Amino acid sequence: DIATVERRAKTGKTTITYQGKPAVELKLFRSETGDSLKSAKILHNWLEKTRPKLPPNIQLQVYNERWEAINERISLLLRNGLGGLVLVVAILFLFLNGRVAFWVAAGIPISLMGMLAVLYLAGGSINMVSLFAMIMALGVIVDDAIVVGEDGFTHFQIGEKSLLAAEGGAQRMLAPVTAASLTTISAFIPLMMIGGTMGNILIDIPIVMICVLVASLIECFFILPGHLRHTFHNLKYEKPTKIRQKLDSGFNILRDKYFRPFVTIIIDFRW
Repeated sequence: DIATVERRAKTGKTTITYQGKPAVELKLFRSETGDSLKSAKILHNWLEKTRPKLPPNIQLQVYNERWEAINERISLLLRNGLGGLVLVVAILFLFLNGRVAFWVAAGIPISLMGMLAVLYLAGGSINMVSLFAMIMALGVIVDDAIVVGEDGFTHFQIGEKSLLAAEGGAQRMLAPVTAASLTTISAFIPLMMIGGTMGNILIDIPIVMICVLVASLIECFFILPGHLRHTFHNLKYEKPTKIRQKLDSGFNILRDKYFRPFVTIIIDFRW
């Protein structure tokens, strides 16, 4: 023998090993408009068809699957959304009628669906940043509906007819609720003006928040009053339970004995 011939990498060339064996790394990237979850499904279907055809000494192993993180964010969003819905209904039930609380809480899924429709039409996508923005938006979605629903229910309790109470609640709260939403929207607009790579990453946050707030306004002024009118019309007087009476009594004491005097002092000495 005058030589030994073997296959090996060139000197200085990067080599990849997996469990001590030579390996080849392949990376799958989705397009800008692609769906990570669909791409992962296509990859796994291809692996199931390809693995049986390979020789025994060749294996295909998948690692660092980022779509799993997106799946976790979606699960987190659903858990937070459901948890927020339950908490909102429970808290509203302490102060409002159960049916009114239900329709007020219905603003959460309605606003989210409206936001998703606008996001789709605008060419956006569901990614980690947009999912984070959705989770953050859960805390502000239902605020508008709470104010409109509580005002309408209060006027219904003092004797207004169902139609007038529901319609009047929307009319009276139109200016303050719209102003409050516009101030929140204005806080997120500067994020849309950030340029470069960071701007491309953060752009989904203001888009999602603005879409959610606009959808919430539409829901509480165009959809909620109809539900409230129907609820008020079918609402029958029921004597409050002892727990509810104690809760209302405690709330009235807090409002009349402490809150109103405090607000009066603040107004008198505003400067």
